[in-house]
Amino acid sequence: MIELLFSSLFLIAIVFFVSLAIVEGQVWRYRRRNKTALPTPLLVTLTTGPVLLATAILLALSLTFLGKGTGLIVDHCLVHGLNHPHLCFEHLPAGQLSFLAVVGASLLILYIAVKLATLVKSTLKYARVNRSVSQFQTGRINWLDSDREMAFVAGIRQPRIYLTHILKKRLSRQALRIIVAHEIQHIRNRDLLKMFLIECLLSLYSRRTKTYLMNQWVLYREQKVDRQLAGRFGRAAVADALLRMLPIKNHEAGLNSAGGDIEQRITALANLNERDLFSAKRAYQWVAVLTLSITIFLTAEHHALETLIGWIT
Repeated sequence: MIELLFSSLFLIAIVFFVSLAIVEGQVWRYRRRNKTALPTPLLVTLTTGPVLLATAILLALSLTFLGKGTGLIVDHCLVHGLNHPHLCFEHLPAGQLSFLAVVGASLLILYIAVKLATLVKSTLKYARVNRSVSQFQTGRINWLDSDREMAFVAGIRQPRIYLTHILKKRLSRQALRIIVAHEIQHIRNRDLLKMFLIECLLSLYSRRTKTYLMNQWVLYREQKVDRQLAGRFGRAAVADALLRMLPIKNHEAGLNSAGGDIEQRITALANLNERDLFSAKRAYQWVAVLTLSITIFLTAEHHALETLIGWIT
């Protein structure tokens, strides 16, 4: 049983690390050659690809185990002999534990553990920042005394809007209204929660790749809100508010929702009728269907999966 477990984890490790390397290479290429926003389907695929491929194999292995145990999948183990890996509990393979399989499975477990520890450390840091900001909380919209122009949302469970008083002096009444509406729309879209989940996925990548893809997601979220506000206030008014916010920089990462490349956001507003922003929800649906299809295919072709496990170990 332990031999089959390590062999299965080794297969998952190979798929995971190979797909991870492919994504790292693609991001390196896009970062060098492409200065524009990535298409949403491509962004979703790069973000979720390695995890979903590994998940599809894990589900296929589990479904084959359960299918053979319940009789839903025909058990042909004895036809191939006991030395052939069998994804069932009744006819376990008669083999020795492969050193290569142990190393591969251990590397996968260690890699995920290290990345999870880094994610927990980052989450605790954000929690401390949120607690320090919450002391100024007086309601849903809160004003801070600072010489820096800031507008952001903090808090995942109970998000609150924070703005600095200097914005009242610097922005017109209409622009300030749009900025506040912008932050409110982020709360309605539950963007902080979504970005936290995306960060969990991106924590598996290198720092450069994570930063690049995270910036792409911030730009996508900002463009989506800009389009939503354009339907309410008009494109010209939203673009004017963005121009007034252009000098604002150095926001706290993970808290500021007025991020993204403002020049690209204004360009996207100008081309609103020419190019529709592909919904991330639709892209996630397609990726989920693809993952399910791969899982069903691998479960149906479980004999090939068993042969592959035997071959790599």
